[in-house]
Amino acid sequence: MSSRDAAMPMQADPTEWASYVGLYLPVLIAWVLTPTPILSYVVAWLGSVWILWLSITGRVRPLPGDRTWKEQIFRPLFITQGLFAGYLCLSSVFYVGDLVVLSGGSTGPMTHAGTDLEYLAAAQRYAVLGHAALVHGILVTMDYRRSGTWTLSVNLPLPRLFLAAGVGAVGLAFVFAQPPGLGQFVGKLRALAAVAGILGFAYALRRGDGLMIWAGLVLYGWILVESFLSGWKEAPMVAIGLLLFALYPKYKRTVTVAGIGAVLFVISVLPAYNSTFRQLNWNQGVDAQQAAQEAIERIETGQVDLGETAWDFLTGRLTLIDQVAQYVEHTPEHRPYYGLSIAEQGVLSIIPGVFWPGKPATERIVMERVYENQVVSPASSTSAKPPIIADGYLSGGALGVLLACFLLGCVAGWGSRYAERWFGGYELGGQVVYLGLFGTTLLTASIEYLMNAIFWSFVLMALLAVGLWLAGILHWTGERAPSCSPAAVPARRG
Repeated sequence: MSSRDAAMPMQADPTEWASYVGLYLPVLIAWVLTPTPILSYVVAWLGSVWILWLSITGRVRPLPGDRTWKEQIFRPLFITQGLFAGYLCLSSVFYVGDLVVLSGGSTGPMTHAGTDLEYLAAAQRYAVLGHAALVHGILVTMDYRRSGTWTLSVNLPLPRLFLAAGVGAVGLAFVFAQPPGLGQFVGKLRALAAVAGILGFAYALRRGDGLMIWAGLVLYGWILVESFLSGWKEAPMVAIGLLLFALYPKYKRTVTVAGIGAVLFVISVLPAYNSTFRQLNWNQGVDAQQAAQEAIERIETGQVDLGETAWDFLTGRLTLIDQVAQYVEHTPEHRPYYGLSIAEQGVLSIIPGVFWPGKPATERIVMERVYENQVVSPASSTSAKPPIIADGYLSGGALGVLLACFLLGCVAGWGSRYAERWFGGYELGGQVVYLGLFGTTLLTASIEYLMNAIFWSFVLMALLAVGLWLAGILHWTGERAPSCSPAAVPARRG
């Protein structure tokens, strides 16, 4: 068998489409159990665990056979699904658990959160439906037969290649920052540079490249410091998590132990630090570095209750289930579904303001439906943009969630496929380009912001590919890159 034949994925199983039904079994069971909200919630929550296991073990569709599973964890089936499931599905367990304990399992109105447990169970059912649809979309677009058909003319070890990509992204960000109206490209290029720097450091450690280890350590330290000074808790979480995931294939046991420590840090120290930092820097105007230092001092001296802030984080800021439940409670009982109007607003949001001087503010448009559904008060300064599950529901109930999340899964699959095809394969394209441009973009709240972010990510990816081709760095081979040769052992079906 030729290497080209070996690169082909396993032929489609005649029962493959029937296998997709397994993704939706928890949804069906949870809906049957609607009259018992607690049991329905538990089945829906466990359903996301079932979907994760079913999909990443290749039992619905065989995994790509070009590498072992741990060497493709930055593909959408693993990284995108993991982020979606963790944030929008599984994180609700602390909120609902706290609610049930305080209420004694009652299904009446909850004085703790003002939300009926019945609506919370419904929100979890829509979450597991969205999870199943997302994975369905990822799996049907999972095709890497043309990965690496455009190859790089440069011959650099991966740590140096990633560093060069990061430096190039920073340089392009500076160039794009000069003309007006290109700010979104600047942000995406900076994210791509950060991803390249973190992965470069990880690969230097994996390969024992002494010089690059020191260079990567300095760069990673700078990225980590900047993430803590940003005021966004997601930034240090991504910086830490990305490094651990990149190191996992080589240092599984060490990363597992470090990952447990990182999780404890994220749920205990980080929320306390972040809330104190925001209060000082955002609300009181204290310099970022001084605010960070004072936040650390307050934690060290015990002025901040780590246990209380950790529990507030787990039962509140970690999950959006209470928001989704409020949308379910209000629509369509108090107002009809929005139909295609949200998607139409998403299409219009793509048009740059420089070409539409009178373009309505996207923030105002999004917040209108937040106020209409009484998620927050118009008098509040809180910005509570609905996640894709909520917007899908508002558009058309269960069908809206199904279609919105299925399309999101397809977009993730297409983004990953073209990134690998255009940028030399999995190493640069599937990791740096896909993660930098789509990694967190796919979790952007509200369909308007999400469609805008996805569209311009694809545009920037195409511009980068064309630019590298014109510069003679990328060239067409029609064959897979040597670094993407198939794994010796094919992926197991189950």
